[in-house]
Amino acid sequence: MLLAITISLISGLITGFFVDTSILHYLINPLLISLLLPIMVVIEYNKALSRQNLRLQVITQIYNFTIIPLFVYLFTRFFFINQPDVSFGFILYMLLPTAGISIFWTRKCGGNTLNSIKTMLFGLLIGAIATPIYLQLILGDSLSFDSIQIIKTNLAFLLTPLIAGYLIQKIILRQISPDQFMELKPKIMLVSNISIIMMVFIGISMKAKTLLSSPNLILQILLPVVCFYALQYLLSHLLGGLFLEPRDRTSFVYSTTLKNISLALGISISLLQENASGVIVLISLTYIIQQLSAPLYARIIKPDNIVQVTT
Repeated sequence: MLLAITISLISGLITGFFVDTSILHYLINPLLISLLLPIMVVIEYNKALSRQNLRLQVITQIYNFTIIPLFVYLFTRFFFINQPDVSFGFILYMLLPTAGISIFWTRKCGGNTLNSIKTMLFGLLIGAIATPIYLQLILGDSLSFDSIQIIKTNLAFLLTPLIAGYLIQKIILRQISPDQFMELKPKIMLVSNISIIMMVFIGISMKAKTLLSSPNLILQILLPVVCFYALQYLLSHLLGGLFLEPRDRTSFVYSTTLKNISLALGISISLLQENASGVIVLISLTYIIQQLSAPLYARIIKPDNIVQVTT
């Protein structure tokens, strides 16, 4: 997937330099739905809606929507003060917490997978409402946007696939066993992966000439993103070590540090349209950093014993 995103980004730059691809923006909203629907189909709803791990879940969500917004504010003021479009993407991305990748690596390290599942579901719903509020507080009048419209867009793009995904999962489970469904999940997620690859291509190609004329934009974005990830891994690891058991700490770190890149990319492109070039570069770079940092942290905490668990 990392290679596919990189190829999509490069091919989008090349294609957009020679061909006008602006007509492809009509595909963005359908692609966002096709990106999210498979994710909602494979969520383990029985676990997500259980009452277990309530304390850990509360701690995780408080951290995601109080501590992280504080650092997002400081980073946007320091690094992106004159780039409101990039700030928009940075805020949206950093405040839509966790995705399937956090569940994967929590499970891989023997952590509390149930908490990661809960964080993904409830974090997305909370983030859909909280993110526009933080966008308004942090950006103010530097970028024109409608907070109410963003909330409506977020909820529409989340609730529609969520309800449809739940119903589809129920229908599938009537036809096959849970074990067969587990084997089917990677194939279902292929649709989501293809959608994000196409969205990167479309978004980059529409602003290829602008990006190629400003290569320094990549360097301007790369440094703060690397610093933000490093800081979040360090802080969540230290706090988790002080207040949580090792198994819960693993879930806490991954559920607060890893972000929902797919949703942030889709919503950013959908809302900003032709002004989304900086956001696409930002999120494409964060995708690469996220994919590299997750296994690195796993090696640090479990250098000789990365395990596969099912709880």
